[in-house]
Amino acid sequence: MNPNREFNEPCTLDPRLIALREDLIGELQAINQYQIHAMEAADPNHRALFCHTMNDEKHHVAEFMSAIMMIDPVQRHFMMQAMGHMPGMGGPGSGGGMGRPGMGMPFTSKSAGDKKEDKE
Repeated sequence: MNPNREFNEPCTLDPRLIALREDLIGELQAINQYQIHAMEAADPNHRALFCHTMNDEKHHVAEFMSAIMMIDPVQRHFMMQAMGHMPGMGGPGSGGGMGRPGMGMPFTSKSAGDKKEDKE
């Protein structure tokens, strides 16, 4: 690294961000764990419970990301930039809604081997 290089980008050092990011990590790990359990569940009722709980965790991820973006303008900039490039996440009137039925990407929690689709 060049010691004479100047860095002009903002640097948000709010200590709340550490806790929010650590909790975000926990939510992402929970999503992965519930997905593993759902994939391994032989009982359809158990699979449905794991999928429902996994989706609750996804809501928590969105809440943590929203809180982080309120505090950290750099994170907000990059998130908004990335979301602008996602299918179904275009500008106003585009009907965005990634992952929701009929809006952007198809929604299914069944593996390719399962014949019937989930109904949300």
